Amino acid sequence: ASAHREAQAAVAIAASVPGVRAYALGTLAKVLLVQGRADEALAPATEAMRIVESLGGLEEGEPIVRLCHAEVLRAVGDEAGAQAALLVARERLLARAAKIKDPLRRASLLASVPEHARTMALSEAPAAPQ
Repeated sequence: ASAHREAQAAVAIAASVPGVRAYALGTLAKVLLVQGRADEALAPATEAMRIVESLGGLEEGEPIVRLCHAEVLRAVGDEAGAQAALLVARERLLARAAKIKDPLRRASLLASVPEHARTMALSEAPAAPQ
């Protein structure tokens, strides 16, 4: 309950800074999802993605927002939407990684950051049957 209140407060505080608001909304959606409240998580996850798309991406937190959106879509039964979201999230991660010249650092970005590794794994897994 405390995490939920704190995430809601962050969303309110970040109202005037779109990129920060998207990250806060993604965090709120993740908290709701972890609490088993996927239906309630859908609105903040969707709003966060609208902001990300309107800005053309985020400096910080975009992979987290994209992963959370996909996980919420999956949790509410939209497997096709989840897979499409995961593929875009994967493409964005690979594009970021491609900018890193050092192959070890590039691999580390994809494998060592938990949300990046989860995005890669989920985007490579076969879609669940409808």
